[in-house]
Amino acid sequence: RKTQTWAAYTRGVSADLLNLIATLLNILALIILVRVFLSWIPGINQRNPLVVLIKAIADPIIAPFRGMLPTFAGMLDLSPIVAIVLLEALAQVFTSLAYDYGLPLGFVVVSAVEQVILTLIIIVCVIVLIRLVISLFHADPWHPMTMAIREMSRPFVRPFTGMVSRGAAVDMAALFAFIAYLILYFIAQAALNQLALHLF
Repeated sequence: RKTQTWAAYTRGVSADLLNLIATLLNILALIILVRVFLSWIPGINQRNPLVVLIKAIADPIIAPFRGMLPTFAGMLDLSPIVAIVLLEALAQVFTSLAYDYGLPLGFVVVSAVEQVILTLIIIVCVIVLIRLVISLFHADPWHPMTMAIREMSRPFVRPFTGMVSRGAAVDMAALFAFIAYLILYFIAQAALNQLALHLF
């Protein structure tokens, strides 16, 4: 009975520790989100102690992703989004392990990877969709935001540019790209769900 009590106590401590790690990861994701909002506020005091603290915590986490991802048109930076997605996925893994519903570790890891992949595909779909909407409403092509969206979506739309002529009123390459990535989302979801169920 003492052995069972000690095992239960150890398991409770482990669950608390895993929950604590998941909470810290969620807090880090929130800090990065606040860091993004602060970068959008003009004239903010960069020497404010709270601003300095937020930047000191968030910037080292964002930095590795910023080295892998370009900043589009000098305005839009995707690295914070990728960092937040990965932190939330890791938090989900630790939360699942803490509650330990009898799920195998492989199932938990695949579920987290699925969340990351599907979220990234959704981000791509949204970027391409915004480009498509811009073309539908004939937005000013020289507006900084229009140029930033076109620059950001260029790598995702490029494989579809040769499918139709450029004389079309609507950006058909963006339309085909959106449909293709939407299909890819459902295919990836089905494949990863099957893999997770196989590991269950």
